[in-house]
Amino acid sequence: MLVDKFAKQLQFDLGIEKGIPRDDQGNYHLTLSEIPVAIAPYEQGFALLSNIGPIPERPSNEEFFVTLMLANLMGQGTGGAVLSLHPTTHALQLGDKIANEVTYVEFKDHLETFFNYAHYWRKKLQES
Repeated sequence: MLVDKFAKQLQFDLGIEKGIPRDDQGNYHLTLSEIPVAIAPYEQGFALLSNIGPIPERPSNEEFFVTLMLANLMGQGTGGAVLSLHPTTHALQLGDKIANEVTYVEFKDHLETFFNYAHYWRKKLQES
């Protein structure tokens, strides 16, 4: 599978001796700079999902939710990924799917961009 091949190369590139952890569903779990990202096979490509963190309950959340919706507008604040709320925990998460086959370089670039946006939104969430 494409994701398996890329995970092995990524493990080598990042110098992860123990390997990138994998769950029973075949998803890889990578954490960089305290940002967890699940990498899953999706059609001919892959999917990425990151738990950004819990949204604090406060009256001023309306402005923050407007900011999140504007970020999702045409992917301008997410690099094409989607910000959403987890259905049960209501934590903020960032997800993306690439349905077509890509090269390893494209995968790595996409993953790096995804981590950067996840890091940005975690910082914004902590500041809110």
